[in-house]
Amino acid sequence: MTMRPSRVLTRLRAGSVVNSFKFNLSCPRTIEIAALLGFDCAWLDREHTPTDLATLETQILAARSSGLDVLVRVPRGSYSDLVHPLELDASGIMVPHVMSAEDARTIARMTRFHPIGRRPLDGGNRDGAYCLLNL
Repeated sequence: MTMRPSRVLTRLRAGSVVNSFKFNLSCPRTIEIAALLGFDCAWLDREHTPTDLATLETQILAARSSGLDVLVRVPRGSYSDLVHPLELDASGIMVPHVMSAEDARTIARMTRFHPIGRRPLDGGNRDGAYCLLNL
């Protein structure tokens, strides 16, 4: 089993435009509709909306089944606020209010795996294909 390729990175590396749609709605069907309309990425917002983790998980599953990448704007908070979307298999996170290069390095240390960061390795979640993804 291998990691799912990023639709956004594939398009960027080919010099193509990436189309993203920002969702403030909780219904996962809207994400499927955006995929049918040709969008490449779903931008899900947890900073300014009441989206809980169960709703976020359903939205990420809808995006995955439609071939979309997912970026989640996280609330500025704890380590768990940053990594939960990644463990649910979001393609990436958007961290608000980064105020310095040192702040960005701290976030990278918390959210990236070695050698860039110090995020613990736990392949038992969706992002590790429930221990089926080779290290």
